[in-house]
Amino acid sequence: MKPEHEKLRRSIFYSVFKNCVIIDDIDSANKFRLFLKSKKQNIPTIFVKEDKSKIRSEGIRDPNIGSGKLPNTLDFVFGQLPDNCTKEYMDLEKSNQLYQSKFNIN
Repeated sequence: MKPEHEKLRRSIFYSVFKNCVIIDDIDSANKFRLFLKSKKQNIPTIFVKEDKSKIRSEGIRDPNIGSGKLPNTLDFVFGQLPDNCTKEYMDLEKSNQLYQSKFNIN
């Protein structure tokens, strides 16, 4: 920031982050979202420290940012699902587990 604009730093920071909350992990963030939703309160944008993801107030999360593990409790997801969240992957995983249990493979 240019020295002559330094006086604006705090007001810019406030303008950008005034409706945001930082929470440690994705499970706590989802519980917090659902709690506010059940109380019919405004839901802020939530930043998750654990996987550096962002959940917008509408419940949209970009799966390309963060761990790639997609929680089932979000209303919407922006972008392509991670491979391990697709129906095809889950079907293959289920078949693999059945195969392993049938032949006692660990």
